Amino acid sequence: AHHTCHGGYNSQKIPALSSKVFAIGSLAARTRDWLDWMLPEAWNLEHNHMHHYKLGDVTDPDLVERNLDFVRDWQGPRLMKLAFIALMACIWKWAYYAPNTYKQWRLASYVQSHGSPPEGVDPHKALTIKGVVMRPQDY
Repeated sequence: AHHTCHGGYNSQKIPALSSKVFAIGSLAARTRDWLDWMLPEAWNLEHNHMHHYKLGDVTDPDLVERNLDFVRDWQGPRLMKLAFIALMACIWKWAYYAPNTYKQWRLASYVQSHGSPPEGVDPHKALTIKGVVMRPQDY
């Protein structure tokens, strides 16, 4: 799916493998092509446009140095940090990637119709459980 969504098969002239139609348009197409938690449209926007065009930049939504700074800054035992990273490696797609691709997709739609993000929304801040549960001034 990754290569198809990047357009890797577009030159093959096989409509079903075109990045323009792969997993898009119906539940049947999505189930057949992309049985995943993430919306393909959201992944295309976040990964293909926002991530690949801004690799390593502060505006890259997948900038690991920024998104995991709380682990680096935490003064807890090193073993706990490593355990947390191991856990995140197993669940990152569901806990981080799916909600953030969806957030960026919805935010892009909002910005397109309103001209700018909603007041108080930082488009570069990752959507996390901590950020949803706690008020911004608490962390």
